[in-house]
Amino acid sequence: MEADERPWLPAVDRGELKFRFCLSPGENELPDLAAQLEQPPLALYVTPSPGPWRRSGSLAALEPQSVRLLALKPAEAGSGIILRAQQLADRPARVRLTWLGRKMDLGELGPWQIGEWRVHRRNAKS
Repeated sequence: MEADERPWLPAVDRGELKFRFCLSPGENELPDLAAQLEQPPLALYVTPSPGPWRRSGSLAALEPQSVRLLALKPAEAGSGIILRAQQLADRPARVRLTWLGRKMDLGELGPWQIGEWRVHRRNAKS
């Protein structure tokens, strides 16, 4: 029936519904499994090609382990990269970022607090 035939009844979408679920014994790893279902990692596949840098190290590292990376994206206004992270413990943590081999102290995050920082190259303009 159409939605306007009986307006006092809620209309039901009969389209295809999909969802992801996970069967787990629970315990300690359940919050991590739930986070993976909520925010799966995104990857961009690109064709490999030679570049100006040699192949070594990693792009970035975030410390301590109780801090979860929420976003790492180009800034929408101005230059730089936006880093967003959350402290997942019941105590404050000093957040440190290693970015392209350079160590940075980002400051302290309180329990369950979310912080956001703009990361610039040293010789960046703006």
